[in-house]
Amino acid sequence: MKRKIISVILSLSMIFTLTACSGIDTGESTSDLSTSEKSTEELIGEWIVNENSILPEDNKEAREAFNKANNKDGYMNIPIAVLGSQTVSGTNYSYLCKGRISVPDAEWGYFIANVYEDLDGNCEITGTKGLPFDMSDGWESNQNDYELEKNPDIESIFEEAVKDYTDKEFEPIAYIAQQPYYDKSYAVFTRTKKLSFDDGEKFNIVLFTEGADGKIELKRVNNVDIGVGK
Repeated sequence: MKRKIISVILSLSMIFTLTACSGIDTGESTSDLSTSEKSTEELIGEWIVNENSILPEDNKEAREAFNKANNKDGYMNIPIAVLGSQTVSGTNYSYLCKGRISVPDAEWGYFIANVYEDLDGNCEITGTKGLPFDMSDGWESNQNDYELEKNPDIESIFEEAVKDYTDKEFEPIAYIAQQPYYDKSYAVFTRTKKLSFDDGEKFNIVLFTEGADGKIELKRVNNVDIGVGK
């Protein structure tokens, strides 16, 4: 029976029912980075996109905040990337994550999560949003390695699909979903930079297809809002 991404998203919603308030729209690195390294590019809600390393191990304070907030038994949630931060009375962090319920045969799903850390170091998940956001039924969440380099066939199709986008540079972060029909469709989460002028970096979901005849086509590039909390 085909796995449906919508069922995964519903499961993820259950994961955070008690800990989160829960899109596709459009922060710099986490607060442990020096001021000189921080981007000044502001997004809606004053989120700052992380323009340095997005790896959790390279963002110590953001990683520790996630670990403090991610304390529910029975669930396995893994931060893939630290997307940005927002200075409030404390700090909000945004992450790209994969997660599942800790039961046999549970499926992985991908989502944006926001964590708030107050001035005393207390942390809570304030919002989540399943990915892709506005997909119709039929999309299957990627259950294997999300790194594009570990999916060479998808990587090759992705590179062919975006090659004519000469004004943008797409940095693939995670292969998150596919729609395995006659024309196969794929969804890759990216960090994107415009080359024609400096407007900072954004996050996107890039949707592309490979037809039965081998024709590869970029379908659309959806902006991602990294702020999903209250």
